[in-house]
Amino acid sequence: MDHQLADAPAARTLRQTGPDQQRSLSVPNSRIVLNPQNFFAEASEVEQNCAPSLPLGLGYYAHDQALFLSRFLTLWAVPRAPTSPAPACERLDAAHWSAGPDIRLHADGTVLEAAIAAERTHSGSIRRRIRVDPARPILRVGIGSVHGQWALRLRNDAGRTIHVQDGAATVGLHRYDLAALLGETDGCDAELILELLSAGASVRVEEMTLVPERHESTAGARQFSTDWSPGGLGFAAVYPGGGALHGNDVFAGEHSVLREVTLDHPLGESATLVVAGEYVGGVELDHAAGVVRLRAPHAHLAITVPNGSQIRYYADETELQAGGPGLAEPRTRTGLWAVTIAPDLQSFRLGCGFSPTDPDEAVQAATTAATYSADERAEHWHSFWDGVLARVPHPHSFSLLGVPDDEGVGPQDVRAAYYRAFLGLYANVLPAQPESGYHHPTVATGKGSMWNYGAPGARTAAAWETFLAIQFLAYLDPEVAWASFHGLMTLVVEDGSLAGEGLPSRKAQTAWILFSLTGDREALAAHYPALRRLLHWQAKHPRWVYGDYDYLGEQDAEFMTSAVIDLGFAQQIAAVLEDDADMARYEERRTALLADYAAHCFRGEERAAVQHWFPDDPTCGPRGGCEGLGLQVAMGLAIDGLPDWQRASLLARFDAQFDPHDQLGGFDVVKHSNLGYTVDGLMLSGRWEQAQTLANIALRDVLRSGSFAEVYDRGVHGPRPGGVRPSIFGMTQVIDTVWLNNGFRMDGGAPQVVGFPDVRGGLDGVRGGSRTWQVEVDVPRGGACLTDATTGQRQEVALPTGSSVPITASSHHDAAIPAPRTPTPAAHE
Repeated sequence: MDHQLADAPAARTLRQTGPDQQRSLSVPNSRIVLNPQNFFAEASEVEQNCAPSLPLGLGYYAHDQALFLSRFLTLWAVPRAPTSPAPACERLDAAHWSAGPDIRLHADGTVLEAAIAAERTHSGSIRRRIRVDPARPILRVGIGSVHGQWALRLRNDAGRTIHVQDGAATVGLHRYDLAALLGETDGCDAELILELLSAGASVRVEEMTLVPERHESTAGARQFSTDWSPGGLGFAAVYPGGGALHGNDVFAGEHSVLREVTLDHPLGESATLVVAGEYVGGVELDHAAGVVRLRAPHAHLAITVPNGSQIRYYADETELQAGGPGLAEPRTRTGLWAVTIAPDLQSFRLGCGFSPTDPDEAVQAATTAATYSADERAEHWHSFWDGVLARVPHPHSFSLLGVPDDEGVGPQDVRAAYYRAFLGLYANVLPAQPESGYHHPTVATGKGSMWNYGAPGARTAAAWETFLAIQFLAYLDPEVAWASFHGLMTLVVEDGSLAGEGLPSRKAQTAWILFSLTGDREALAAHYPALRRLLHWQAKHPRWVYGDYDYLGEQDAEFMTSAVIDLGFAQQIAAVLEDDADMARYEERRTALLADYAAHCFRGEERAAVQHWFPDDPTCGPRGGCEGLGLQVAMGLAIDGLPDWQRASLLARFDAQFDPHDQLGGFDVVKHSNLGYTVDGLMLSGRWEQAQTLANIALRDVLRSGSFAEVYDRGVHGPRPGGVRPSIFGMTQVIDTVWLNNGFRMDGGAPQVVGFPDVRGGLDGVRGGSRTWQVEVDVPRGGACLTDATTGQRQEVALPTGSSVPITASSHHDAAIPAPRTPTPAAHE
């Protein structure tokens, strides 16, 4: 056992530097994200958020909207003598757009408002011709508001269509290099298409402008470095004239941020230090308060500036870099504001305040933030995170188990990723948004990715990731976990859907885990009516229902598996609540689903396991194939009581693809949701060594990918993160496998010690109800020791490979610890 690693690290020791560092940062119960990642782009967090202008990106959640400004603050050494003028920007006049069928379009100057008018229409578009000019290859798009999703396509005259922006739900400023996307260096004409996705979708576009490519060598740093830590973001820069500076970006509080800059060497006579930031909406300098006020979409922002600062406005950063004079007043609702820093100023602080409703509240938050020092705030947050890490269950071992090759991933790497995963999980907690009518905290799917596509009221939560996140958060902060679960239950409408969203999530399992850890029967009963409606809707619609994808009658093995397992947890809940009628109804639903599963998810004479079934469609409908993805099919192994022939078919499907010597075990589109159930299913099938190997390959390759992502794929240069990133799934994958590697399993409700092969480890500080447990596991020796830290009582239990023992976690589980149980496939046909 790696006992020397069992204690929690100090938060500051998780600091990262270099090209693989994390860049996004937030704190629990804050609406603010620093350096959010555009997960639609292939570039890494460092590539997106680090540049010679030392940009600080901003994400902000308000009014159920997600605001994104990737260049909220920048620093420039602007030449005193103007250089060659930059090419002028070209604003696309709104009058030249045309609307497709069922689209309502209103144009006023550069402002566009488009909406799907027909109730049953799920998508539509507006379009116009543009010239993609190498002198102005960048399309800057300012989004003022969005309902549903918007997307951008570009079609050249040869008929080639480029996906510029997949479905997005963020407001703010977005930039796209059209010339690079088209691969055109000489310029060309093309059709720009703005699409609306989902019924009732609408978007307000403040402007679309073609701007010059940004070359920061003119006024940016000659050399720069950045670092990330839980307490803040550091930076340092050296400029061409010899000037140098360093600084930090930190949270001043939950509603404010501070950028502090110190000049180590003056810039000299040839350049002036300038602070600038992109804006969308209104902007002005409030001389009396000493702040720049921004009226951004759905939020008020304020930034303190040094005394005596004068503000100028530019169309784009290229104008500023050229040393142009700028304008005294903004002419448009998007662009760049800039203030010059006096040459004798050795250091300065930019306090940034935010409010969803009150501009003066934002100003007050900004001015208060500027009274702090960055070092003071960084120390505060490191101390805060130290307290959080102290409450995290502490594994004894961080070694990979059962992998043929660790690919250079060692225990220290796993340890750092484990604790950073818990930091990310807790930082994903968003406060209530009362201005949206939603009064509950939310565990965001990907706070740092600005994901905002869920049910109205809590659009930051995808049922898939968020329910899984709540399960793990219950070990750290059960009160917030329950509150987040309660909030989602308030969104279940009368027909049982969660705003029409169909995702293969774990609703009943989550409720059962919360109850098992806390013993709160009253909370379980309060949420039960909404949960019951949601479970019946899920069982009737075991398919994707998301955006414009909704095919009535489709059955998907991934969804059917999730629903069958969840109905099993629902039966346990009904038993606790003494509802015999519901127990019978859940069993009836489960039996019907299993019959459909047998009939539709096993094809041909060989009864090969497949993923998709569409009624009356032998080609398997819009997905273009029945077979589907490997783990999304193999996860059916987690269903207890499968007939022999079904389990054999699923194992054959798994064996045909599993390769322990390949990245991700030979699978693609790997998510913790389906990989976790596949690992469970392998254990249920008696394949404990394969379960261990698959889980650890996934853990290894999450770390190799460099990102906590939604999905992972095999790549030429190693595992590739994909989908939403950062995302809950990557975080929970790391935590779950580390726990299994220490003989601890949490997905059945009351936690268990489990005989995972080769485990010599344990977990300290497992909290449930009023008790705290210390767990020691040595599977090769066939035993475990469970210590109730509250009473000091110790109990030795037998734990051979393939067995499990529940841990008494709360007051309703006060029976003696039972003998070990060895899972075996049940009830064969």
